[in-house]
Amino acid sequence: MKDVIIDIETMGVKPRAAICSIGAVAFDMQTGQVDYENGFYMPVRWEDQGRIVDPETNKWWDKQSPEARLSLEGMTDLRTALEAFHKWFTARGVYPWGNGPSFDISILENGFDQFGISYPWKFWNVRDVRTIVDIAKGIVSKDSIPFDGIKHNAWYDACHEAKMVCEMYKGIRSCKW
Repeated sequence: MKDVIIDIETMGVKPRAAICSIGAVAFDMQTGQVDYENGFYMPVRWEDQGRIVDPETNKWWDKQSPEARLSLEGMTDLRTALEAFHKWFTARGVYPWGNGPSFDISILENGFDQFGISYPWKFWNVRDVRTIVDIAKGIVSKDSIPFDGIKHNAWYDACHEAKMVCEMYKGIRSCKW
């Protein structure tokens, strides 16, 4: 499996947003297999990162479920989390997928830059969940894929996005153009 869905929870939407948690899971679009057993999840201590905490995002978090807000209670510092994620990704992935070209991947890359850590992927291999969902519109509805777990938890979101990408890919491939 060379494809990896990455989902992060943050305290903002800009590249320097404080990172609260990192979740990732490898998958195979061809078979629809998702490697849940060997995924990555790490809550991160965001309060002392020196990164941006957006007041609007903070208000948004206040409206989320108590279970989702638990992803804001990390004990690991950002550098340690990024180094662990770098090692995990390098052992598994080639194609990082984020939900939006300027969110998950861009924020993580900014974090890697902050600590002088090289990116574990090549820029030309970055993939986007929103693009495949848009291409599959009218073929497969993202709403037809049930969400299992806690919304706005990086692990569960990554697992759901992996299932979504596999279903979108299968739907597109089944079309008789």
